[in-house]
Amino acid sequence: MATAGIQHAKSFYSAPDVGQRDQILSEYARFLDQRNGGTDPDTGFVKREAWLDSAAATSAQHRGVVCQESFERNYVRFHPSDPLSKAAVALLAFTKVNAGEAYGVEVISKSRHARPETSDITDQVERILTHEEIYHTKILLGAARQFGLPEPSGAWRPPYISAKYETVSADKLV
Repeated sequence: MATAGIQHAKSFYSAPDVGQRDQILSEYARFLDQRNGGTDPDTGFVKREAWLDSAAATSAQHRGVVCQESFERNYVRFHPSDPLSKAAVALLAFTKVNAGEAYGVEVISKSRHARPETSDITDQVERILTHEEIYHTKILLGAARQFGLPEPSGAWRPPYISAKYETVSADKLV
């Protein structure tokens, strides 16, 4: 995202010049719009939707067999005694980690979108990035199809006390 009008920091890891914050975020929002084919969560991100459609149509398949019943049981709660292949364990790890992330995004999104939308560029970029997380979830869950399995449904839910803590924490973050 090189632009002649922005003076770049000495290091990628350096904090940006606060005086350039709005300009940097505006350029980033334009980049997101171009990359996603739009940034309106109500209509979806056209380019991301097209990519998901092409990924769903792929004929790539895992050559081994993953037992759906065993996968679904271990998705809910891992059973080390189940005879799972390394590929099935990797798929479980990816989908369960993704489900945990989806839960966190869901909690933050509810808090974030409960507030009125503003014209502040930071608010706009945060809303776009939060919506992008939906696509990340779809991509990872869609990997189950390449193993001949239906996509797992439902985000992982932590125990009640953890869920309560995360909800309260999310309200304070946003």
